[in-house]
Order: sequence, then C-alpha cells, then structure tokens
Amino acid sequence: MTAHIIKRASELSPENSIYNLTGFSGTALANATTDVDFKMVGERWLVGGTLLVGGGNWGDTATIQIVDKDNILGYGANVVLNQFVTNLQIRNDVTLQEKLEVSYVSLVPKDIYIRIKYTNTSANPVGVACNLFLHKPKDATS
Repeated sequence: MTAHIIKRASELSPENSIYNLTGFSGTALANATTDVDFKMVGERWLVGGTLLVGGGNWGDTATIQIVDKDNILGYGANVVLNQFVTNLQIRNDVTLQEKLEVSYVSLVPKDIYIRIKYTNTSANPVGVACNLFLHKPKDATS
C-alpha cells in the first residue's frame, strides 16, 4: 500500500504519482445485461474517466462499479465496493456518453475490478469502452 495519503485530485503531483490513462472494452450481448470487467494490475488513484458506447440504443443503461470479484479484501466474492455511475441513460446519437472528473480521489487496490454493467435493449451486440483517469503512486511496486 502506498505511503502517500491523497484525498483531493489537486494533491496529486509528479513528486508522488505518475499519470496512467488506462482503457478497457468489451461487448454487451444482445437483449441482456453484461458485465465488462477490468482488473487493476496495481493500486491506482482513480479521479475519473470516460464512457464510450458504439451502437447504443435508446433505453440502454450503464452502471459503473468498483468490485471485489475474488474476495481480495475479505468481504466476500463479487462485493460491490462503490458504485459511481448508476443507470446512466445511453444516447444513441453519440459515442462519447459521459466524461466524469472529480475533485476527490479513490485509491483502488491491486486485483480489484472496475466494472461496466451494461443493459442492452436491442437484438444486436453493443461495443462498450471506458478510459480511466488513473494516477500510479510513485512508491507502488506494480
């Protein structure tokens, strides 16, 4: 665990962190709710991100969560630790659905997942992607 205690994004600096923009993507199945998961390879401060959807439909929704799929923290498998986007209504006329940046930060531990829970209301698969605005602690080992 990092020795730096950071509470606000304004406290992140080149002395204590390295900017680490990271993206992940997947396919939401037709007429279903699909989880698209990304496993953190090391602890990172999360300050925001973008949600992109290719082929989204009116009526589709997206929820973004931080999940302990593998019981790393000891609270049980698949425990939702935080949910910072809930049932975002998807627009069918744009790819970039939302850009979220916050003034506070969340330290996400290694081996915890960022999850997009996408509900697709159409008979066709939908491409879903997320670009995470992360900062890697300079004293992190991975």
